[in-house]
Amino acid sequence: MPSRRVKAQLARFLAVGVVNTLLSLAVFSVLVSVAPADVAGALAFAAGAVSGYLLNARWTFAARGSWRRYLAVQLGGLGATTAFAGLGGTAGYLVALPLVTLSTFTASRMWAFS
Repeated sequence: MPSRRVKAQLARFLAVGVVNTLLSLAVFSVLVSVAPADVAGALAFAAGAVSGYLLNARWTFAARGSWRRYLAVQLGGLGATTAFAGLGGTAGYLVALPLVTLSTFTASRMWAFS
């Protein structure tokens, strides 16, 4: 059973994920009117990743961390989510969400922010 500290970190990690999703959506919504959708999507992902690194470093894990490792974790999560969605469409994506979230939390906690 995870400790209270780990549970609290997971709760903060999930909250940061919600903030990053909303930020990415807002950035995409603004940029898609002036840039191609793939460019807007990439910039929106980047905005969420930067926000995620800063919030997770300062609030979730209270550790300096490695932005290179964090980026590797995020790209791994993106790859896994894409693979699951490719295998099963919406159902695959829904299966991926909890698995990728817990995997990226664990990798962030034990490697990117250790």
